Amino acid sequence: MYKQGLGEALFTLHSAGYEPALRFTTRAGEAIELARLSAGYDLVNRLDSVLEHFDSVLGLKRLRAIHLNDSMTPFASFKDRHETIGKGSLGEQTFINLINHPVLRELPFFLETPRDEAGHGQEIAWLKEHYRA
Repeated sequence: MYKQGLGEALFTLHSAGYEPALRFTTRAGEAIELARLSAGYDLVNRLDSVLEHFDSVLGLKRLRAIHLNDSMTPFASFKDRHETIGKGSLGEQTFINLINHPVLRELPFFLETPRDEAGHGQEIAWLKEHYRA
């Protein structure tokens, strides 16, 4: 089910109780986990259409947070392998687009990358540098 469904029917699976790309679901809303989502959805070239699809199925008003991580594996790999921001298949520009997207920019972003505290500090500094106030 995981390999067949993640990219093709992410939100359909979510509706059926399977949550491969949503880190948690509560009555309060949803949180997108980027490495999982990018395994089946093209965040690099089609961010707006991915968000439109999310909105049509779950509703963007339910989106409460983004778990930030790059992906070690390429698009459509159906694998969830976290990578340092800008060092994986999503690349730096995707993160600049994400953190500045008008629909996403006011949401909390949670860093979820395989680094130590010093490395996380560097990533946070990079994200702040690229956030357009």
